Amino acid sequence: MADPIIDGINDPVSSWRRRKNSIEEHADSIGVFPCLPDSAEVPGPVIFYRPDEVLTTDPAGVLQTVELVNGIRPGRIGLEPIAEYRPEKAESDPGVTTFRVFGDPALDAVELAHVLRHYRPDLPVAPHHLLTPGQRVGGNAPPLPPFADRAKPAAAVRSRLGVGWRAGLVDTGMIETSDVQAMAAAGGLRYRVPQDVETPDVDGDGVIDFESTGHGTFISSQLWRSGLDVDVVRVVVDPPMGDAFAEEMSIVRAVDSIGADPDVKLIVICMGTYELVDLPLVGLRAAARRWAADPAFADRLVVCAAGNGTRSDRWFPAGFSADHWTGDLFVAVGSADFARPAVEGVDCAKASEPFDPWRIAPSDFSNFGTWVNAWANGVDVHSHYAEALDYRYDLPDGSADTQPFDGWARWSGTSFAAPRAASRIAEHAAAQGLDPRAAWRSMALGRPWVLFPPKAR
Repeated sequence: MADPIIDGINDPVSSWRRRKNSIEEHADSIGVFPCLPDSAEVPGPVIFYRPDEVLTTDPAGVLQTVELVNGIRPGRIGLEPIAEYRPEKAESDPGVTTFRVFGDPALDAVELAHVLRHYRPDLPVAPHHLLTPGQRVGGNAPPLPPFADRAKPAAAVRSRLGVGWRAGLVDTGMIETSDVQAMAAAGGLRYRVPQDVETPDVDGDGVIDFESTGHGTFISSQLWRSGLDVDVVRVVVDPPMGDAFAEEMSIVRAVDSIGADPDVKLIVICMGTYELVDLPLVGLRAAARRWAADPAFADRLVVCAAGNGTRSDRWFPAGFSADHWTGDLFVAVGSADFARPAVEGVDCAKASEPFDPWRIAPSDFSNFGTWVNAWANGVDVHSHYAEALDYRYDLPDGSADTQPFDGWARWSGTSFAAPRAASRIAEHAAAQGLDPRAAWRSMALGRPWVLFPPKAR
């Protein structure tokens, strides 16, 4: 089977893993490909995928179409099934089959899918997408790094909500810092060792390896400190290849695994991907339909970050919030700057009560659109992070600087707005004696979106 990102590169300590300043360098280094731009004036969103894998829910149809194409041009397409996924207790579900692409070297997964859909437009086939934690790749500004913060609180102090159910986080895993170990010992934080443990410094040079290192630790601490009990599942390709990438099907498997536990009612996903208009997602879309129709998910809620691309394009799985067939299963959380007015001349800090939703604006990094149905503050969020390590910052003049971290950081992004929204939904559920889905339904009733302004201090 080909390497997760690029053939022939398997050394996680190689120098090519260093962060890049531009999307072009980033894409070339890790061997995944941004989609073609919609036009020269309006570039399309950046999409990462396995270049040698396609997904389908109709393997027989794919093989029949391949046979048709090869009959016209012999040997053009080679496909072999390498995995089939059908969840337990879903015998009627068609499942998702993963095919490896070979044959014509000019065809990668996207081009192959286009060829097959040219001959059969309704064929459910698409490249195997890779989800990222949603740094501002392809947006209007550089990625958002964490910054060290010395105002570190006691790690294992919190007030449990007592909702009677748990939250599940699908992300980059946990860095086993002293604070994380204290939180786990205090109760309410569960992860598997070594499966869900993230190594922040693989090469041992004292510098944090990747831009998204600590992403899962940061978010899980937010949820835990809000009073929720949290189960963490790591889904990142291992060894990490350039940054945190998770296969589309690994997200599906992780949610199915969490969903098998009846005590986990609130699922948080702060990774995502865009999709090509003419090649919609196969694995995630099939799973979302199945979850929405599953009676076992009737009281579950999936809270997702909306992404940091400064775009209106839907970022999945958050983007499923706009599909009528998902009902109210998905919440797409954008980051709002509650200190910045949506209208020039309005001072939000002095806004009169009650809170005026028109006096806020999306953060300058946040995705936006009618599909974003919740907004919370994702700017300068404080939480737990790596300790006793430096972070390397690439400066505009081409030089670099480092900053030491001691287990606590401030970070900005929709990934950190989503757990704030999830926590507020959980608080409402606890106060009203509701499950998370019913709590969200009561909060969102009749509203195009729900605002979660910062709590008064």
